[in-house]
Amino acid sequence: MRVRSVAAFAALMASAVFSAAGAQDEAAHTTFPEPLEAAIQEAETLAADAPRFSFTRTVELETHDARFVARFNPEAEEGARWTLVEPSEEALEGQARQAWLNMQSEDEADIDVLVDEPRDFISGDAAESEASEEAVLFLGALGEAVEIEGGDAIREALRVSVEVAREGPRLNEVRIFAEGRFRPSMIVRVDRFDQTIGIGDAWEDGPLVITRVDQSIAGSAMFQDFAEDVTLTHSDFSPAR
Repeated sequence: MRVRSVAAFAALMASAVFSAAGAQDEAAHTTFPEPLEAAIQEAETLAADAPRFSFTRTVELETHDARFVARFNPEAEEGARWTLVEPSEEALEGQARQAWLNMQSEDEADIDVLVDEPRDFISGDAAESEASEEAVLFLGALGEAVEIEGGDAIREALRVSVEVAREGPRLNEVRIFAEGRFRPSMIVRVDRFDQTIGIGDAWEDGPLVITRVDQSIAGSAMFQDFAEDVTLTHSDFSPAR
């Protein structure tokens, strides 16, 4: 799960705030409390020898009552690795059409959904916040390897939680959210930011991948209110030949 993968998803969601930064060497040396550290190490190990792979992405733009499905093939030529499954391109309108056009530049989409650098997302002072018989939840600030486009106001407003299944242990979910309203700038107010990233197996004994992204964002910019609720679902993973 490259840090920059969130930027790719957020571009679809009209909310690009994350990108890879030069602090990843520092993040690589962060050791987390158990079972989070064991789950992260397992994800890194599974990703180390992962092949390129095809998968299907379903994009649901709830705010605009729109939906489309596309298939990614890493073996196709650059710029032509996405194929629209449904509906036809002629039937796409508005935000759905723009989201589809934005996806055309994602030539490494399979690498972006691979959970290979999960420790980048959360700060080294992450601590257990909740626990049950099935899972443990860790809470912390954004990791230093996450660069924020918009300044410290965004970084200070956002928190990260990571859910770890005790069995394995295994990463279940990463959530990036704001606990309240914040202002990235004088002309922008964010009333709600919540992004939940679901994690699962690509295939039996395969690497961990992002299987689902739910994002909800609302606020005001240039005195105009905005709201976006988007869900991305990834399925039908298949290793390249």
